[in-house]
Amino acid sequence: MSEEKIPYAGWWVRAIAIIMDTTLIISPITLLIGVTYGMEALRDPSLHPEAGLIQVLLYGAIVSISWVRTGQTPGQKAFKIIIVDKTTQKTINYPQAILRFIGYFLSMLTIVGFLLPIFRKDKRALHDIIAHTTVRYVYTPKEKSNK
Repeated sequence: MSEEKIPYAGWWVRAIAIIMDTTLIISPITLLIGVTYGMEALRDPSLHPEAGLIQVLLYGAIVSISWVRTGQTPGQKAFKIIIVDKTTQKTINYPQAILRFIGYFLSMLTIVGFLLPIFRKDKRALHDIIAHTTVRYVYTPKEKSNK
């Protein structure tokens, strides 16, 4: 099976992976922020505006490091999908990871950015287009021998 034949990850699997990551990564960060700044900071962000920024930066750092080191967050690993450079099909670098994470916010703002994979053959969202990445299923040599 050549690299080009590996299927792109569709919208639903990507959406469920993001939900899993929200639970697995953001929840502990939120708890840490609550313990550090007090639960009031979570209810009223005006008390400690830096708490929200720290939460976003920690999440961004964890996700970006995961993408660069393995190409996957825990949610993506569970569904055997990986983020790769669109051209090389190899794991992405830090500038791409940071650009992709920033692109998430543009995708959220427009909503359409997250829905693009539904309409595109290459299943790329706005943040993938910005960072020159694609999300596909993981391919291992073991799977090749089973086909």
